[in-house]
Amino acid sequence: MEEDLIKRINETGQRAARLKEQTSQELWDLVMECASILKEVHPTQRKLWLAEVVNELYQVQKGLCPLCNTELDPPLMQVDHIIPFTHGGGNERSNLQLAHKTCNNQKRAKVDMMDLLKYLECRYMNLPPNRRIRLISP
Repeated sequence: MEEDLIKRINETGQRAARLKEQTSQELWDLVMECASILKEVHPTQRKLWLAEVVNELYQVQKGLCPLCNTELDPPLMQVDHIIPFTHGGGNERSNLQLAHKTCNNQKRAKVDMMDLLKYLECRYMNLPPNRRIRLISP
């Protein structure tokens, strides 16, 4: 009897893990769809960075790379989009950080799903009203 109970507990745990993974993937797909729609509604463009923006970021970060927490070497640093440009991340200063070129290349387009969702919501809410899509309640 105790063996059956342990077996049921293990099976329930495995089902819960599968459901969590499936739900997480479905949410990620939905967030990616939202990012794609937002990029169509209000596309961002890459740009050259003003020296004052780079200097300000360097000062705010106290000369440290936020991805590895070691000192930045100005000739080897890059401006990194915290929410990657490929996922709709914009050029707002709050979405920029300086990082080592190697750290930035390792990060690539990785982003926490919940951070991306919050960013997209904020970006959408800051669109001009005529650019927002009217949402219809069910």
